Amino acid sequence: MLRVLLIDDDPIECERIATRLEKAEHTVLPLSGFDQAAEALEIQRFDAVILPMRIADEQPNSFTAKLRGLEAAGRGTTRIPVLTYLAESDCKTVEQSTVDGYLPRDFEPILFAETVSNLASGLRLSERSSKDDPSSPKAAALPIFKAEEFEEQMGFDPELVVELIDLFLVESANQVSEMNEALAAGDFPLLCRVAHTIKGSFGSFYAIQASAHAQCLEHAAKISDELRCRPLLEAVVADLDVLKPELLELRNARVGS
Repeated sequence: MLRVLLIDDDPIECERIATRLEKAEHTVLPLSGFDQAAEALEIQRFDAVILPMRIADEQPNSFTAKLRGLEAAGRGTTRIPVLTYLAESDCKTVEQSTVDGYLPRDFEPILFAETVSNLASGLRLSERSSKDDPSSPKAAALPIFKAEEFEEQMGFDPELVVELIDLFLVESANQVSEMNEALAAGDFPLLCRVAHTIKGSFGSFYAIQASAHAQCLEHAAKISDELRCRPLLEAVVADLDVLKPELLELRNARVGS
């Protein structure tokens, strides 16, 4: 169960989202304004913040700056993801740096916690690695790969482990090419579909940061947000560059076992 701060000045929309989340047993504080929300941050801690994309002034930026300031002052050990839900017509009305991820307007409540968890894990890893060495490109891309959990999922069958890794190595290379070509051609529906597929593959390998990046890319492509798609695709490719050697090491260790 998550504690969610929901900001929306449309009471009907606010109730719709709150009801949807509460059905999945999340605790929701719905507020109509950013001033109220900023006060709420002083009083209690939240696991996620949801705001509408249609607000076009500086309030979301100021609110997010306050949130990050409280985190920097030691409020909690993880960064709180800021998400938005939107229709396609709402896109590009708020600076994209304000939000960490997108939710489809009619998102599935059962997947909300997974979305928040993936984003929080990815953000935490990115921040921690940048503190270690902000200038290191390798440090900025540290996807989690839990080999034991992956092998347990495969029933500790070495042949199945090798087969799945081989399949992923081939498919992921093709998927990266597809995504690059789709972005270059402005084919956002294709980019969205491929990002969704590779997100599932990352999940199978327990690559949490990579999965979070792919999920953000999927949502950005869904609203044709080219400016956000480009760095997110680069992040997915960087995650793969780190993940592939680890998969190859496990593969080679299981060959002939």
